[in-house]
Amino acid sequence: MNVLSWMIALVTNLLLALDNMAYHLVDNRSNGGCTFLLTGKGPNVPLANTIVGIYIPTAVIGISYAMFLLKTCRHHSGPQSGSRICRRRLELSRTMLILFMWHCASLSRQF
Repeated sequence: MNVLSWMIALVTNLLLALDNMAYHLVDNRSNGGCTFLLTGKGPNVPLANTIVGIYIPTAVIGISYAMFLLKTCRHHSGPQSGSRICRRRLELSRTMLILFMWHCASLSRQF
């Protein structure tokens, strides 16, 4: 399921690199990075690209991490809740949840 989100982002970035989108990257000499510059195709294509290239892959990753966390919590309440493997799996799912929340916070423009 995570492969799907990576493939969407890869195709979106390849289209941007091949200059087939409604915007392209230009050098920004003031901060040493790159800035998106809109071309004459209108704002709908960049908006669709942002939704398909950022928000849909983030939702797919979030859903798969939530499924993993729910499956881990369901197994953690079972008869082998004290086993080393179960504790390790719960630790891994908590780490994935924290990393996903950090990813969502970095995408948000309010922070």
